[in-house]
Amino acid sequence: MYKLIALDIDGTLLNRDHEISSKTVNVIRKSMDRGIRVILVSGRDYSAAEPYIKKLETKDLFLGLNGATIYDNKGNIIHSEYLDREIVEDIIEICEKEDIYIVLFIGNNTYVDEISDFMGIDNYVFNSIEVGQVSKFYKDENVTKILLTHKEEKLKPIKEKLDFKYGSRINTQFSLPQFLEIFNGEVNKGIALKRVCEKYEIPKEKIMAVGDWDNDITMIEYAGLGVAMGNGSSRLKKVADFITKSNEEDGAAYAIKKFVLKD
Repeated sequence: MYKLIALDIDGTLLNRDHEISSKTVNVIRKSMDRGIRVILVSGRDYSAAEPYIKKLETKDLFLGLNGATIYDNKGNIIHSEYLDREIVEDIIEICEKEDIYIVLFIGNNTYVDEISDFMGIDNYVFNSIEVGQVSKFYKDENVTKILLTHKEEKLKPIKEKLDFKYGSRINTQFSLPQFLEIFNGEVNKGIALKRVCEKYEIPKEKIMAVGDWDNDITMIEYAGLGVAMGNGSSRLKKVADFITKSNEEDGAAYAIKKFVLKD
């Protein structure tokens, strides 16, 4: 019997309208009623994930920023991994030269040059603080994540350049085709999930993880049962133990019913 379910949010729990269906909510609550821990694992920070945490009424830890930050169920930070400051400064400089939109995640806040429309449309970054020019604002704060947003064909060369220059010192991931996320090299969803499961003394064989994109690969590989959404990336599907239905078909709920609730 599985003791913990780790769930991505965007593209997994959420449909194209950025909502969790009542069917999925009911299945997740039923799992929790049976004593199974449900943990959300997302590229979002706590404030951007909070509406869904409240809707599902989860009581466990939240793994945010792709595992860079672990929050308690009230949004307090209990663990964070930071980017080296010289790397942050270099990325900011590159983005200004290439006209790439950049978001800095510092503590419980996000900082941008100016508010962009994508924040409201995708509900991905909440309550950002406008600073006019990020390069002039940033001094020596601890940055947990940098989000770059632009067309994928513009971001891919940036990713390649950073990966070549910094190697294992950074972890660069596309969470969506238009979102390139940059973390400390020791950060990914799998590492964070392992940290939490060791805290709870739950062996990985008792863990089910569900995701849809490349940033979910480490989590899917770590879990005893790794499930890829039907709408997921081809790379994720290759490493998954099972491919469920799409997010428009309540694929996460389908997998939970099949393997956990078995009804």
